[in-house]
Amino acid sequence: MAYVVEQSGVSESAYKRYERGTVDSPYATHVVAICRALGINPRDAAIALGYGTREDFNLPPEEPPYPQLITTIGRVLADDTFSAAQRAALEHAVAGAYESWQMAIASINDHHGRGRS
Repeated sequence: MAYVVEQSGVSESAYKRYERGTVDSPYATHVVAICRALGINPRDAAIALGYGTREDFNLPPEEPPYPQLITTIGRVLADDTFSAAQRAALEHAVAGAYESWQMAIASINDHHGRGRS
């Protein structure tokens, strides 16, 4: 919190109220300053807070989400409620699958006389 308060210039008391959700409509200047301190695009925050849509802010449509399996793997790898050994096992399995896929693609490309494009 101290970092965000310092970097944004928003008072600690205002920031705490925003964190607790006790402010119905935060100042736009505060939202922008906090977003910048956190490395978040302020337009994304405005959309998340319901101030407009991607179209309203002239933003391209969001990329489709990753398939559920990829999202789940990412969440597990980032979730410290899984033990380090469990996460390492998943990472090892994914790395092995990726290596196998690369070899299969190389074989296909060799067979068809093509390289990567």
